[in-house]
Amino acid sequence: MDFLDEIKKETLIICNNSDRLKILKRNKLINIKVMTMNEFISKYCFDYDEETILYVMNKYSVKYEIAKTYIKNLYYIENKKYGVKKLDFLVDLKNKLIDNDLLIFNELFRNYIKSIDIIVYGIRLGKYEKWVLSDIKYKYIDRDYQKYEHKIYSFDTMEEEVEYVALNICKLIDSGVNTKNIKLTNVDNAYYNTIIRIFTLFGLRVNVSNTSSLSSFGYVKEFIKMYREHDLEYAILNID
Repeated sequence: MDFLDEIKKETLIICNNSDRLKILKRNKLINIKVMTMNEFISKYCFDYDEETILYVMNKYSVKYEIAKTYIKNLYYIENKKYGVKKLDFLVDLKNKLIDNDLLIFNELFRNYIKSIDIIVYGIRLGKYEKWVLSDIKYKYIDRDYQKYEHKIYSFDTMEEEVEYVALNICKLIDSGVNTKNIKLTNVDNAYYNTIIRIFTLFGLRVNVSNTSSLSSFGYVKEFIKMYREHDLEYAILNID
């Protein structure tokens, strides 16, 4: 976010919520205001309150959530005839709400943003967002993406893989890493027995909830398959 150091005058930054928190933490007495795109749209286009929702509920005999959905969809329509029943319904609803002073228009905000710089940071702008911003002078800055290199390891057997993991866990523990901060993720239950056996040899305790049935293991499935296709003697002689 090096662009923050270049801000010299009052600036509105539109970004997602996670970036907003990061920007506010880095704020070094620079004159900025930060909001999400949804917050900006509510201020720039219109806002609504409980009275608006109650009107729609009573007018169309709908539930609270449906009334809110109707109102939220009003952001995406223009004041014109679409020739589509659902869209024309929304246009009519919007006009009714305007006539009854049930939509909140913020003219002060509209005038305010004309006098400041606007930066849109790291947000993917869709067709609607571009339409909202079409009459506004703003600068778009893409997010800085960090490049990560990931190492990929391959093993001939499950035992080799688990031994490698156990050895490296031992190295982490020796370097001072708390065992509470060492987690195994995305481990298939076919690994459970091997993990318990090998980790025990390395003196490692592992919390594995091994509730798998025998039939869930690959070699058991293969044994059952050979038994069904041939006979018990064939399965015993040919299972690895």
